[in-house]
Parts: sequence; structure tokens; C-alpha cells
Amino acid sequence: MTIVKCNVAFSAPCTVWKKNVQKMLKDPGTRNVVSNCAKEAFHVGCTYKVSFSFTDPIQYIIKFGHKMPLARPSMLQDHKKKRKSEIDFINGAVCEMGKRLTVCTPFNQVLVDIIRKRELDWI
Repeated sequence: MTIVKCNVAFSAPCTVWKKNVQKMLKDPGTRNVVSNCAKEAFHVGCTYKVSFSFTDPIQYIIKFGHKMPLARPSMLQDHKKKRKSEIDFINGAVCEMGKRLTVCTPFNQVLVDIIRKRELDWI
């Protein structure tokens, strides 16, 4: 679940803004989106009784991101080549699990909506 949470935090935001991890973390606005995606995933996971090895999701994903600053998530790479991404299995899964538990996931949902719309435009 840890790697999935980092994917949730970085994959969709990096894709929407077309930036690597370092650029996402340097900008206060995009860093806020990354942080909120992580918090939502953490909240959904905790509600599902997932046992995490950390208690502060924001600190965890920022530390993780600093280890790979130039990373460009596969979702971003897919979009550069106009390929359908795994959005439904990453951020979309957080949203679906959140709905089942009535846990709000607005940051993840907006990113899912943007990415799905872009992908529909290619078809």
C-alpha cells in the first residue's frame, strides 16, 4: 500500500501539470495537491484498517519524492505518447474505495476527471 500511496500522490498530479516530482514539490500550489492526494489515500486506507508504517502521510511522500526528484511517473509518460493511463487503478481506486466508505476524495476525483477527459479526447 505504501508504493500505491506514493503513486496516488505523484502520478496524476505530475501528469496534469506535466512536471517531474521535483518541480511538483517546489511549487507550493502543486505541492498542496500532492499532499492532499496522499492525505486522502491515507484516510481511505486507515478507514479500511490498512496498517501503515508511518503516521504522517505528507512527511512520508515528501521524503519519498526527494529520493527521486527527476522521476516522471509512467502515467505522465503514457500521456506524452497519448496512451491510456492506469488512472482508474491508482487515483480512481482511491475514489471508488472512498465512495464505499463515504470518505471524501475531492483532490483525487478532480485529477481523475481531468485525466479521463484528456484520454477521451484522444479517442
